[in-house]
Order: sequence, then C-alpha cells, then structure tokens
Amino acid sequence: RGGNQSNEGSVVALDAESGALQWSIDLNELDPSLQDTHARGAIVVDNDTVIVAARKNSRQQRLVGMNLIGLDRESGALKWIRPIGSAGSLPFQQSGQIAHSGIAHRGVVYWSDAIGVVTAIEAESGRVLWVRQLPSPELYSRKTRPIWSASTPVVVQDRLFVLSPTSDELFEIDPESGEQ
Repeated sequence: RGGNQSNEGSVVALDAESGALQWSIDLNELDPSLQDTHARGAIVVDNDTVIVAARKNSRQQRLVGMNLIGLDRESGALKWIRPIGSAGSLPFQQSGQIAHSGIAHRGVVYWSDAIGVVTAIEAESGRVLWVRQLPSPELYSRKTRPIWSASTPVVVQDRLFVLSPTSDELFEIDPESGEQ
C-alpha cells in the first residue's frame, strides 16, 4: 500500500462471506522487534499462512528495515518474523510512500522491495531460501506510488521475473537458487 494512515500497523481478517471480523492484530504488539513498524504492500496468503511486509524507519539509527511476517490464517497468531534487508537513511528526509509486493508460488513467497532486495521464503516455516540485492533506488523521492504501481514478482514457466525498484530494468531469476 502507499498511504500514511494511522492504522498502518494493523492487520485485519474478515470472513469472505459475511464480512464479519475474524481477527485483528497490531504488528507493534506481536513482538518487541516489530515496535514502530508499518504494514506495506498487499498481503499474500499461502495455505494457512498470511504474509505481511512491515517497514521500520529508525531515524536515530539512520536505517530503513524491511521484515516479512508470517501469521496463522485462522487466528492471526505469529508464526515467524524474517528481517529481509535494510538501507541507510538520512535523518532529515522522509522516505517516499513506496508500494511493495509479493507472490506465492508452490509454497514459496517471492517478495520484491523498494529498498532494493528480492527474496524467496518458505511460506509455512519462514525459512529464507535466498535474498538478492538489486540496483539501489532513490529511497527519498517525494514521489508517491499508488498500490497498483507495485512491482510484483511474476513466475512464468518456472522462471521468476522481477522489475527493479526504479522500474527501468527487468531481472530474470532462478526461483530455486536466486541466481540471475
């Protein structure tokens, strides 16, 4: 997602038929390491696991970090947390509202993030299969990207295709090894 709303740390599950609330969690309350994180991008569901991306801007440490979080689909209980990557930041600048996105394919979540990383993680266990760095983008552009502009990885004929964070390069990656 690409907004800056007050509930960016909340994840809500609704019943598909009735719209009734199934569960609601605040990412900041799941684990101390998630304090001050904000949900980013579309949620990915693979079998019994809900995968949420969470960004943390640590101004004092001059760092922007990205985590993927696995939640139980039925209860919202925490299954796993995986730090994916981080990038340096300047204390006086705000990072632009950047949409992030992922896709589930054969039990693996492939996630592309605007800080310049792409990763493959087993959805059920959270085991990191690989993480690759892409060319670094300009993190501090004031340009806001709407959700529909997210660079979602695509799997075609057992090959993973990822658009660079700057949207000017296309990378073909082996989904098993992460090699280009």
